[in-house]
Amino acid sequence: MPVTSPIDVPPFDNSAMDGYAVRLADIQSDRPLKIAGKAFAGAPFDGDWPAGSAVRIMTGAPVPPGCEAVVMQEETREVEDGIVINAPVRAGQNIRLIGEDIRRDQPV
Repeated sequence: MPVTSPIDVPPFDNSAMDGYAVRLADIQSDRPLKIAGKAFAGAPFDGDWPAGSAVRIMTGAPVPPGCEAVVMQEETREVEDGIVINAPVRAGQNIRLIGEDIRRDQPV
């Protein structure tokens, strides 16, 4: 008898890495992104996320609404005003999507 999953795994879009949640439009060469707040696996970010900023995020934390990529901390440099991204960023990078591993009602 097949066994099916009662839930999506993961149950929400989340970060696959420790790093920074970003919106692509906010990334400009050598322009620092201020840090708007932090997101942890058990404590998601729910504050104001102004344009031109990033959210510090840990592995497993839900990505904030509007997040288009997570940049690994190793691909950033801390500066007085926030962070500068040192590597190309592509849409969807380091984000685990809802149900990406197992879809609800899928055989497991």
